[in-house]
Amino acid sequence: MDFDSKLEFTRYINNQFDIYHFYDRYAKLTELVKEPDYTLEITKTVTGNYALFFRLEDFKAQAKYLNNTKRGAGKDNDFTIIDDQIFQFEIKKASNPGKHHVIQQFEGGRRWLAHLLPLALHHNYPQYTDIYNIYIFIPASPQRGLSRTPEYWHDEDKQYGIVYLNSPKATTLSLDKIIHRTLQDHYIDMHLTY
Repeated sequence: MDFDSKLEFTRYINNQFDIYHFYDRYAKLTELVKEPDYTLEITKTVTGNYALFFRLEDFKAQAKYLNNTKRGAGKDNDFTIIDDQIFQFEIKKASNPGKHHVIQQFEGGRRWLAHLLPLALHHNYPQYTDIYNIYIFIPASPQRGLSRTPEYWHDEDKQYGIVYLNSPKATTLSLDKIIHRTLQDHYIDMHLTY
């Protein structure tokens, strides 16, 4: 089967596997990320011609990759959004934001992207090369003295942006300002080659 565009291929894959969620330009991307210890509704306005939202674990489960577990073994990020750029997200709910090895999960996500994107990109389309990593931290218990709005900063080595939600009861998060801040800070942690 030959596809004339990346868009055509993407819609075909989505119809076959229901693993990518496709959004048109200027649409509001809205996704529910559910895990045993949190549920978070993610929103973002699409700025490119279209955007894709996907969870690698869903892809691995549908494609029967790494069948020894329900959602596929291996460390990778929680979800990825491809719009004008690639954004990888990792969400953790815990007592301390610094205890987790999110770099390993971002690197695992980058490896999967290097494997999957050549399958999805048509030769006439520009290739994505830069990946922006954003770590979303949800505290396990209420934190005193913090504002209700999410706080944003970089880790010490500027390998990823950190969003601190300030409340264990957070249920929604708009990514528009967070992504704008990430691009404004103009750091790129990972490069993708394929």
